[in-house]
Amino acid sequence: MKTPWFSLLALVLGMSAPLSVAAQSPRPNLPAGWQDKERAKLLQGVTTIQVFGSPGPIALFGPAAFPVIAAGEPGKLRALCAAAPFGQGRVILFGHNSYVSQEATADPSMAKLLENAIAWSTTKKGRPVIGLWGSSLGPWLNDQGYKTETISGVLDPKVLKSCDVLIGNTQGFLDREQAGTLADYIEKGGGFIAGMTGWALSQTSGGRVSIEEHAGNLALRGPGLAWTAESLSSSSGPFTAQPSLPTTMNALEAMAAIRSRKIDRAQGPQITDAIQLALSVQPEGAELTREIAQLFQSGPSSIPTPERPIL
Repeated sequence: MKTPWFSLLALVLGMSAPLSVAAQSPRPNLPAGWQDKERAKLLQGVTTIQVFGSPGPIALFGPAAFPVIAAGEPGKLRALCAAAPFGQGRVILFGHNSYVSQEATADPSMAKLLENAIAWSTTKKGRPVIGLWGSSLGPWLNDQGYKTETISGVLDPKVLKSCDVLIGNTQGFLDREQAGTLADYIEKGGGFIAGMTGWALSQTSGGRVSIEEHAGNLALRGPGLAWTAESLSSSSGPFTAQPSLPTTMNALEAMAAIRSRKIDRAQGPQITDAIQLALSVQPEGAELTREIAQLFQSGPSSIPTPERPIL
């Protein structure tokens, strides 16, 4: 469900009735600066990331989801790459499937980011076994000393057990029944690194699947990350690795900022964009949609959609 940013911005900046104190999703008691510390592990030795294809942003709405690489306008950044823990496992997503391809390793910083992502996503000591699921990274991984296994077709839990990390191109991952298999693999300690071009899903799926019903997005509702049908506005140049990014790129943090009433107009676009992106990938009846509606003292039927816009 997509909500025009300007409609939320008006509410965030106090142009409507006062906001209610709504029920909110559980948020872990994380130490101050935890995002910067985790991001630093992923960005060690990374300077700029080259543009591959026309990437889109990742929506963040999990209690511990955080942006890794961002692009966009000042004050309204979006995540090209984002990460989150889930159960005993960890997830790193890229907003284009080329970032999990052999082509991406031609960029030294991107190759380093992939190496860091593999290390961050698993607790196994030494070189982990990596499952390749639609990814062409095999030659590069083998050159780096990793043992790889090719996974074709459906995800078999028995096969996944032999893989410490799964690297996948999820563009064709459309089987909803497989979403639980992937979620279970991650929750039980598997690392998952994946890329997809969200805005192209309607084309690649022949219009059969919407972004909010994509099997990958359904599987990743636990960690609170999702590919979106949007595009990144700054996709014409390299993406700079930044040690610190706004916590409000995560919709839950954006909602918390609204509740605190400690925001100003400069923060409005970032906060509303994070909420808009999160809304755009929620399946029908999602709890987050209800929480956002309650936050703005409205019902789900009053949230604008592309079919029923405000203007």
